[in-house]
Order: sequence, then structure tokens, then C-alpha cells
Amino acid sequence: NTRGLDTRCLGPDFFLVLPGAALPLVMDSAVWAACDIPDEQCSKRRRMQRPEHLEPGLTSRPWHDPESLPWCAELERNFDAIRSEVVAALAGEVWPLVRGSVGLTLGKGEWRELVMLGEGSELGRKLCPTAAGLLDLVPAAKDLADSTGSCGNAIFALLTPGARLHAHCGPTNTRLTCHLGIQVPDGCAIRVGDEERTWQDGKCLVFDDSWEHEVWNNSSSLRVVLLVNFWHPDLPPERWKDTAEELREGFIDLDD
Repeated sequence: NTRGLDTRCLGPDFFLVLPGAALPLVMDSAVWAACDIPDEQCSKRRRMQRPEHLEPGLTSRPWHDPESLPWCAELERNFDAIRSEVVAALAGEVWPLVRGSVGLTLGKGEWRELVMLGEGSELGRKLCPTAAGLLDLVPAAKDLADSTGSCGNAIFALLTPGARLHAHCGPTNTRLTCHLGIQVPDGCAIRVGDEERTWQDGKCLVFDDSWEHEVWNNSSSLRVVLLVNFWHPDLPPERWKDTAEELREGFIDLDD
């Protein structure tokens, strides 16, 4: 039973809707009837985009252009300082496992995090002040992380050698995700929809994690990225609070 789960407590990138699973009830025929793209593309979207919560009218594609987000360029410009702080943090602390990550790794390898926004971010912000300061200047990320039940935050995400996050969909299409490559050895990649890409140190990738995606580290070294969830650019700021409330009510059922 997926209803009643606080998916933010399971990790910012976690909501397990396996390939072939039935579409969640929230994605009813009225939503898909409004699909204004060609039939073939709409069919692909039905198959590959399976969030629990679907907001009609938002631009829907697996990959987005980081150049459309000025704050991505700021992260890239400050990459050297960000990486230096992360390297020091890796040497001095054992990062906690992302909650619920075993359900994605199936017990092979580990997915660990250093939280940078929202609840539990005190240590990360102390160890990595450059990234913390830059993230504070991104309203769409900070508001999402601070919103109860909004299913998003910002973390440095570590994937150990041999680990794989198996194919899954995020909880909602009202957010997008940015990855800034921090330490990316050869043999690491991410697939979103049916397109596979690789990270580059100091460069951002932006994607919609409500589309089916999977991540793997086939190297013998750690893979580290800065993962930032943020409100979808098509969702106006005046809708953020109400949307967070919808998500809270949809994913946290205290009576269960």
C-alpha cells in the first residue's frame, strides 16, 4: 500500500513505481484526455511517466535544459569550492543511508546522503557552506525543501561502487531534479525515460524524475553528485503552498 507513506522520509528521489505497474488512481482518464501531444508520444508518456501525483498542464519531458536555469550556472561557476568542501566532508564523516534506499538498491551497494536543505541539513550546511549559500538563493528549491510533505530537498548523494538504483518513478511531476556532478568516475550513468546520459564533474543535468529512471555505478570508486529538487518552472510561485498541501494530504495519512 503506497498511500500513507511520507515519501520525503524515504529520500528525495524515492518513490517506487516499478515498470509494468498499474497507473496510480490519481492519473485518471480525464488527465490523460488532456494530453495535447501526438498519440505516439502520449502513449510513451503513459508508459514511462507514472507519478503518484500528476499536475495537468506542466511541460512534460524526461530531460530539461540547465541553461534555462541561471542558478545552475552559479553552481557550475563555484564547482571548485563546492567540491573541495565535499571532499573534506567525505574524509571526516560517514554519511547516513538515504531512507528507503534498500528498496532501490535491492541490498547491493549503498546510496548515502548529506542533506543540504530542509530538515536534517544542519551538518551538511556546516560542512559545505558554499553549496548551502548558493542553494539558499534558489527559491524554488528552498521553498520545496521547507514545505512539509512536499517530497523534495537537496542532498549530496553518494553511490558506492557496484550500486544500482533500479528503475522507478518519483512521486510528483510538480518538481524537477538537478544533478551537479561532483565526483564521477567512468562507468556511471543515469537513464531517464528511454535516454541514457552520463554526468560530468562540474556540470549540471536537469530531469523530471516522475519519468521512469535508474542510476548505476559500475566503477570501483564512489560517485557523488549534488541533487537538488525544485518546483517545476511551469508551476507559479503562488501555487507552491497549495501544491505542497496537496502532496502532504496525499502522502501522509495519519489515520492509517
